[in-house]
Amino acid sequence: SSATSDVYKRQHQDITAKLAQVDRRLHDEVKAVLEKNKQERHLRGGQATRRKYAELSRQKMSQKTK
Repeated sequence: SSATSDVYKRQHQDITAKLAQVDRRLHDEVKAVLEKNKQERHLRGGQATRRKYAELSRQKMSQKTK
């Protein structure tokens, strides 16, 4: 998992550097989107966890009523 993360990080760095050389305006737009995504990532993870356990709870309740 850590190796996969390192590969992804390296690819991201390579692409970011190349994009900055090719199209600076596009690079700045992409960077803003990626930064926002990074800041909100933990919120989406929490929402996904809440949905998961809410669904498990609903399944448990429906099994009890059968």
